[in-house]
Amino acid sequence: MNAQIHLGFKLRDEHYKALTERYCQRSQTMRKTAIAQYSNRAPALSKLVKPGDWSVACAIHGQNLSTDELAGLWRQREAEGTATVHFFVGGADGWPSAESAADLLLGFGQVTMPHALAAVVLTEQVYRVLSVISGHPYHLGH
Repeated sequence: MNAQIHLGFKLRDEHYKALTERYCQRSQTMRKTAIAQYSNRAPALSKLVKPGDWSVACAIHGQNLSTDELAGLWRQREAEGTATVHFFVGGADGWPSAESAADLLLGFGQVTMPHALAAVVLTEQVYRVLSVISGHPYHLGH
């Protein structure tokens, strides 16, 4: 299953940008992975996600899943024939249309973090999940 990461903002800080690009490139070795950045007005989820795709919105009130749990959900969706998973990270005001329509709300704990850092955490987790699925030694289960 391919991964499309949608950011409801532009990554301006070069450090965050470099890290998200690095993890996206690493993920590319296992599955097609891309990042789309939107400035000002992020499109509605319905304009980005095709029927049958899996949509995951990152939200502070989302489920706090372990990497292995997220990998299990990924495997399940892949086995069901899902072609693409779409991840959404909102800007300062979130991404309300994605959060209200997503198949899964994913949280990164109860901490507050800059949305650019959430993008780094997400891209690292996508790489880690793909490492688990592919049997790559990057993820050692802790």
